[in-house]
Amino acid sequence: GAPPDELPADLRGACSRLDDAFASLRTDMWHRPVQTRRGPVPLRGVLLQRWIDVEAHHVDLDIGYSPSDWPQSLVDAYLPGLVEVMVALRQRPDVDRSVTGSWHLRRTDGAGEWTLRTDGLSAVVVHGHEKSDAAISGTGRQLMALLLGRVDTGSLDVLGDEELASALKRAFP
Repeated sequence: GAPPDELPADLRGACSRLDDAFASLRTDMWHRPVQTRRGPVPLRGVLLQRWIDVEAHHVDLDIGYSPSDWPQSLVDAYLPGLVEVMVALRQRPDVDRSVTGSWHLRRTDGAGEWTLRTDGLSAVVVHGHEKSDAAISGTGRQLMALLLGRVDTGSLDVLGDEELASALKRAFP
């Protein structure tokens, strides 16, 4: 309900308070579990989530910042966990349960191959190379952008069922 001209100051204040809270934590506290909408994660995972939130929403501002600008260290730290989160996303109420099959994701600029499989409600992630209905290859930044809903499969290399490949975010919103 705040006026738009007050929002930047409110945001800066909230960010400052969060930074202060992080700075006040003892080293042993970073491993403690905290509850998130995706389930329990170690507190250190909150920092990583905040980092990706800032980077992804910077892209959303449409001011010339794109996934290709994301730091490589972020991609290396976040992409493997993001693939794992897809299993939990399959439980969201807005998931399209009619989209079933398997998607092989292959990172072309570093280590990383995963296959996502679903057959209705359940989903699993298999690490490594595996035959799938749709194979999607791209850089770590491209794969992260796809999984975060910031690009579609048109900017990646797709083999197999292209329609299923393009339905990935409906299967894992």
